[in-house]
Parts: sequence; C-alpha cells; structure tokens
Amino acid sequence: MLIKTEAVDWQPTDTDGISEKLLYSESGHAETVRQIRMETGTALSLDRAGGTEIFVMEGATRGGDKALTEGAWLRYPSGSPLVLEATMPTTLYIKAGHLADG
Repeated sequence: MLIKTEAVDWQPTDTDGISEKLLYSESGHAETVRQIRMETGTALSLDRAGGTEIFVMEGATRGGDKALTEGAWLRYPSGSPLVLEATMPTTLYIKAGHLADG
C-alpha cells in the first residue's frame, strides 16, 4: 500500500485546532495510523487498548513530564493514558492499537 500523504486532505476532528489524515484503518482490526496536526495550545488525549506509538514530524509537544520535539519517538503501552499539549504548531505520526496487552 502506498499513500502519498500530500494528496490526502486534512479532516477536522471533534477538537478545535486539531485535524487529521487517516492513513490506515481496516474493519475488524484495532490498528490505526494517522497524521495529526495540532495548533499551538491544543491538547490531544490518548488512552487506547493496544498501545500507541508517536513520532513528532515537526513542531513540539509536551506529554506528561516529557518534552517531545521534532524527531522524537514515544511508545506508550496498552491502556496508558497520555495527554499531548502542542507548544507550537505540530504534526504527529500516530500508530495505535497494534501493541500486545500486558
């Protein structure tokens, strides 16, 4: 599968200042892959079965006590709640639902 992300339109989410590009989702599978764009000052709450991996493509966020800047990669196990707060305009790559429980 090849997706040219520049050809995919940003879609609004339920949170003002956050938009997304759904890159992968398949019926019957928990795994999803998205690009997330956050405006400065917005917060994204993540708490997912199957865990989450986050790569900061551009910009910077804070997640708990961790500062995540461009090029940072973070892996959160299944069921671990996390709130990311954008400290500047930020684009994230988020893969979720693919890590084994426990």
